[in-house]
Amino acid sequence: MRIAALSFGPALAAWVGALVVGILANLYGTRGLGPAAVAQVPGVLLLVPGSIRYR
Repeated sequence: MRIAALSFGPALAAWVGALVVGILANLYGTRGLGPAAVAQVPGVLLLVPGSIRYR
């Protein structure tokens, strides 16, 4: 997201980050590794401003 923010600006960087999280979660789900939400929810939580982040 930092690279996208430098290239496109913060608003489009958030969209790119959400798109990448969605694509990777879909791949996680279609590969049979588990439900897509297992990968998607933590990824989206990191993108939401003001959320409690993992440390």
